[in-house]
Amino acid sequence: AFPAVHTTSRSQLSRIPMCDHLPEIGGWTLSNAGQILVVVPDLGDSVTEATLTHWLAAVGTIVESGEAIAEVEAEKVNIEIPVDTRVRIDRHLVAEGDKVIIGAAIAEVTPVD
Repeated sequence: AFPAVHTTSRSQLSRIPMCDHLPEIGGWTLSNAGQILVVVPDLGDSVTEATLTHWLAAVGTIVESGEAIAEVEAEKVNIEIPVDTRVRIDRHLVAEGDKVIIGAAIAEVTPVD
């Protein structure tokens, strides 16, 4: 299993897989179960966490390369998190309003042709 970090959501504490120890392939991080995870990117030296403000792609949606799947807010700046290849969103791992640390997985995806 993954090491995890507790994050505060509006309704409960949730556990978010951490991905800094997993292999990266082409900008993606592979989980121990072979799923491909989208992680919160490095947002600058002083930024250690962000809040996921909006999902821009619903589960089951096909997202084109370069399109954003989520928006996070860090230090009062909104940042979109794009994908770098065409993917299907399989699962959201955090809810809107959750705080996530840099490197935390936020979604599971599958590349599609």
